[in-house]
Amino acid sequence: MSDQGQTDRQTQHRPAPLSRGNGRPAGAPVSGGGRSLSDAVGGPALRTRPARAESPAIIADEPIVTEGRNGEHHVSIQWIDVWIGDAKPCRFDVTTLPDHGLEVTVEQEAYRRVFTGTGTVSTLPVPIAPIGTKISVKVLDVVTGERVEQKGSWINMGGRRSFWDALKRLFWKG
Repeated sequence: MSDQGQTDRQTQHRPAPLSRGNGRPAGAPVSGGGRSLSDAVGGPALRTRPARAESPAIIADEPIVTEGRNGEHHVSIQWIDVWIGDAKPCRFDVTTLPDHGLEVTVEQEAYRRVFTGTGTVSTLPVPIAPIGTKISVKVLDVVTGERVEQKGSWINMGGRRSFWDALKRLFWKG
């Protein structure tokens, strides 16, 4: 009977398993498709790592979905933030049904990379780019013909400074 009590205590103090690649407990809500500006610049990853005023990050637009045959919708794009120096680019985990082929194209100015696989495809982080640069992720489920396109752009994590703040910094010593 004491063995059972010890097993129960060990089970209760076990940390929650982490889901692949994002550092969140399995089953925790994950922002998938579009992210708002507040999610992109105020998420937990930013609170644990200070960002300089000129640190770039990516913000995503809403996905454009073209349903597959018979109105099927199985493709899911997960944007995963990655820290590289002071910048916060991202990589993507794209999923569909386990036996469906995927073709994922990531484009950003001169950068164009195609990833293929079955069921799940994980991409490499996109290269760091200047603020305002556009990024596009295009996914094709080769079995159903479903297409998903999601665009985004690089933003400044530090936010904007007002004219008044700039003027104050010029004249105020302290």
